[in-house]
Amino acid sequence: RQRVWQLFEIHLLEDAVELIELDGVVVREAAEMIARVHPMVPLRTLDAIHLATFANLDAGPLFTNDRRMIDAARLLALPLAR
Repeated sequence: RQRVWQLFEIHLLEDAVELIELDGVVVREAAEMIARVHPMVPLRTLDAIHLATFANLDAGPLFTNDRRMIDAARLLALPLAR
């Protein structure tokens, strides 16, 4: 665990990771995403926050192995990595 945390800190210092503030816009968009995909996808709150944050960035395609996030991203027309 300590090694993983050290790597995370290194990535932060090297600007390889960008921390995004969780604000009201992201929270509202996450709630809207949950409503839009329900009942087809039982999107969890933290996954919705992840997708809403991603949607507000110009970050390229979304990388995930989480089936719910993939299904929700498709319904929301978010770009997915292949």
